[in-house]
Amino acid sequence: EAAAQAIPFSPDDVGLTILPLSHMFARSAGMFVPLSIGAAVAFAEPVMERWASNLVEVRPTVMLTVPPFFHRIHTRVTDEVAKGSLLKQRIFAWAVGLGRKRYERHLAGRGDGIALRLQLWLANKLVFDRIKRRTGGRLRFFASGAAPLPREVGEFFYAMGMLILEGYGLSETAPFLSLNRPDSFKFGTVGYPFPETEIAIDEQTGEILARGPQVMRGYLNEPEETAKAIDPDGWFHTGDIGIFDEAGRLVITDRIKNLIVLSNGKKVTPAPM
Repeated sequence: EAAAQAIPFSPDDVGLTILPLSHMFARSAGMFVPLSIGAAVAFAEPVMERWASNLVEVRPTVMLTVPPFFHRIHTRVTDEVAKGSLLKQRIFAWAVGLGRKRYERHLAGRGDGIALRLQLWLANKLVFDRIKRRTGGRLRFFASGAAPLPREVGEFFYAMGMLILEGYGLSETAPFLSLNRPDSFKFGTVGYPFPETEIAIDEQTGEILARGPQVMRGYLNEPEETAKAIDPDGWFHTGDIGIFDEAGRLVITDRIKNLIVLSNGKKVTPAPM
């Protein structure tokens, strides 16, 4: 119920799920939440090479995915442009630059303005419409989690009118903790706490602590590990280090454990060889 308040789904939405159905993010945000409000959910074929045709076939309005999906589209488009004429490259660079301008105005609390809206309209005609058709042409927003999203990728999609909302959570929190909102977002942050969710920063270690109805009761048959993860006051210790920005959005800055999170969301523990 809290997630449905934070994620701007509507009953008219059509979501496309590309993540494995055992993935907590796909199970919760990609299935339970949209179905709970009457939205439709389509399931992509389990072959990455088929996703492009799945997008055109389903024409989703929302999508919940991970950064490699955006990297794949961004890289494919930039590679195509690099093979084109110098004029094509300059037009593309101009169009992408409009995304940076639009984002900077957003951060400053200003609207697009008439001049920028006209330029974005022209950029859509010359560049972006063709790219958007590959996604079905109806996408309102993406929700992204599991790994950091580079700012330039976020700006690229924002210029096309497809906003990427970054969020944060763990399997132990089902997995919602925080999410950027359409009216207040910032790339590089993971947004505001979900309703009924408390997030605090440990004063001594900088660790992100969370408390709420979505936090697990414990690890099955592992009382010692449970005691390490959840303190007597009910705070779950995430193992991530973070801060709040000036607007109250959560920013993840480090990891307490010696753990590397790859762009595809996989976690690797480095060890001497």
